[in-house]
Formats: sequence, structure tokens, C-alpha cells
Amino acid sequence: MKLNFAQALSLESAKAVLFGANTQGAGVSQSFVGQTLLPQFDGLGLFSADAIRKADNESPGLPDNLRLGTDLFDIGNLDLNELTPAQSIEVVKQTYSDFFSQDKIVIGLGGDHLIKYAALSAVSDRYPGCGIVYVDAHPDTVHSEKITYNSILSHTFGLPGLSPCNTTIVGLRQLDALEAKGLKTWNPHVVRSSNFPELGVSGVFQKIRSQLHACGSIYLSIDLDGIDPSSAPAVEAAYPGRPTLDDMIYLIRSISNHFRIIGMDISEHLPQLDTFKLTALTSARILKEVYSHI
Repeated sequence: MKLNFAQALSLESAKAVLFGANTQGAGVSQSFVGQTLLPQFDGLGLFSADAIRKADNESPGLPDNLRLGTDLFDIGNLDLNELTPAQSIEVVKQTYSDFFSQDKIVIGLGGDHLIKYAALSAVSDRYPGCGIVYVDAHPDTVHSEKITYNSILSHTFGLPGLSPCNTTIVGLRQLDALEAKGLKTWNPHVVRSSNFPELGVSGVFQKIRSQLHACGSIYLSIDLDGIDPSSAPAVEAAYPGRPTLDDMIYLIRSISNHFRIIGMDISEHLPQLDTFKLTALTSARILKEVYSHI
């Protein structure tokens, strides 16, 4: 399945490339345990990128600046069938790396959290010192030998080209004792959910800009549970709080005006829970806003 909005005539001529990577191997949160046998949603599996494409194809919309998708090319889904989690990470990483080497903006649709580590591994190699805007209700900072949904940033900070001082977690609002311990150990920048009403969304951006001022480029990593459940309810660990979709659109526009966005990933969409396809449409809107500002 392809996203109809992506209308570049060829991969070579496109400025941005989109692909799906239905990674599954990072485990699921305790809030989702026991729900993995939910009926399939229109034949789509867990964390399916095609659900985002399908929803937007059925109910399309343009980004705020009305830019058309003439510079975006959708290559479809990577073939990750029968691969181990480690093999999936390598395939996704190589895909990001290949397109980064062609100076294309790379947008990956997950998939579970493994897409994040794979993408950030490629960013580390190609864009050392890049700033990371990590939208998530949780810090993902648990120390673990295995790469799991709650340890992605701990593993990311072990990569040579990335560091906590160039990383901002946006929307943090739920963490347990192990995550708190890891957060104190790594000490990345944080914008809490409560900062949005306190500072306003423009003030939140200024906070992000100040935190990442030394970075010329930004990579966006978006766990959909970082978005308020009013806009993205179909996730495995929903927790109320901001940013909203409108907050995200403002932040994307502001970040693009002051930094170079090199790519992004969106993960943790659960089609089985997306009764009205609201989360899929939110995901599509976010990727279009990022694309529209390249």
C-alpha cells in the first residue's frame, strides 16, 4: 500500500522519502498485556504502517501551508518478515542510512519502538551531533541489556554520534522508578506536559530552541503516546496530557524555521484500537506537516 499524497514522479527526483517498517520485537507495556489477541483491523496487524496510509487515503487532507506531495515518494513497506529483532533493526538502519546519503528527508512509519533505535543509529553515523526531539509520555531510559520499549534512549545514548545534551524529551508525564533512575543518570533535556499550559506552546518552543541551540539539524522521533489521547487514543500506553496535535503542528513549523529537519519516525500506532481512525489521521497529518516544511 502507498500513501496517495506522496506524488513525486520518481524516487530520484523526490526530496523526501516515506517507508513503512512494521517492526515488532521491543515488547509491549504492562497496560497492553492481554490485549494482543484483539481482532485484526481491516486485515492489518499490530503497529501497521499501512493503517496510517489507508486512513489518509480514505480521508485526505493537506498540511496548513497547502503544499502538495509532489516532492514526497513512498517506497512502501520494508520486508521484515521472519527477521529477528536485530535483523530488523539493521534493515531499517540501512534504509535510513542509504537515503540520508542521498540527502533526502527520511520519514519512517512503524512499527514498534525498534524503528526508533534503528533510525537513531543511522542518525548517529550520518549526522553526529544532531539534535533529537523525542516526543513521548515516557522517558524510555530504563537500563536494560535488551533493547525494549522502555530502554530505547538508554541504548541510544551509547551511540557515538548522539548524546543526552543534544536530546529533548517532549511531553514527559508518566514514569516509574526505574525510568526515573535512568532519567537522572542520563540527564537529557526535558519539556514536561505541564510546561505547555505553564509556558504556552510558543514558550515551549523557545525552551526547546534554547536546549538544542548548538544543533544545526534536528531529527524528530514521535511515540504516539506522547500526543494527547484526544488526538491519538489508539496506542498501547495512553496517558492524558500535552502536546496536542495543534501543539505539534506549531512546534514542527517553529523547529523547521530555526533548524534543518533531517527526518522523523512515528511509532506505536495500534490499528486494532483505532475505531474511528483518529490516531492514523493524526499520524498522517504530522508526517505531512514535517514534509511540508523541508
